[in-house]
Amino acid sequence: HGVSWGALIDRYIESELPPRKSTRRRYLGVLENFIRPQWGTYALADVKPFAVEEWLRHIKRKDGSREMSPKSKKCLRSLMHILYGCAMRWGFVPITANPFGKRLIRIDSASKQVKKRHSLTVEQFHRLLKHRLVSEEPFRTMVIVAICTGLRCSELFALRWSDVDWENLAIHVRRGIVDGVFDLPKTATSQA
Repeated sequence: HGVSWGALIDRYIESELPPRKSTRRRYLGVLENFIRPQWGTYALADVKPFAVEEWLRHIKRKDGSREMSPKSKKCLRSLMHILYGCAMRWGFVPITANPFGKRLIRIDSASKQVKKRHSLTVEQFHRLLKHRLVSEEPFRTMVIVAICTGLRCSELFALRWSDVDWENLAIHVRRGIVDGVFDLPKTATSQA
């Protein structure tokens, strides 16, 4: 019958998990809490895109309280796509078009932004700086840097004075901190 999704997951965990600690932890959570329980006993060839689409359409959060967000569903689909790509590379299945991509597995509202974004007005910015929780250092400086640069919290909290290049008026994003652990920035774009 071929290699099972469970065996594929085991090999992926052993040799392919991304190096960034927070990403590793998130991927492990998704693999062990959602993908393995649902698909682990099935052979790779027995899981079809439509079955995965239906599963994602009705999947609930781990606590069962409500339906998963479209973004979380996209993460599940993406990880199955990555796993299947590994299966092709390792020779577990023939090399063909990956059936677990967005063309074959549609997710309702996946491209829609759930939360509406808005920018602060100058007036709102000044009111924020006068708030009692933000009016003292180092919080005031952190808020100003975050708003003016768009840095992620993990990158902001990991900044050191040596990261500020005063001569060239630049900030070098060299690390992030997640759950008290220093690591590389989340993306190459962050470093740029």
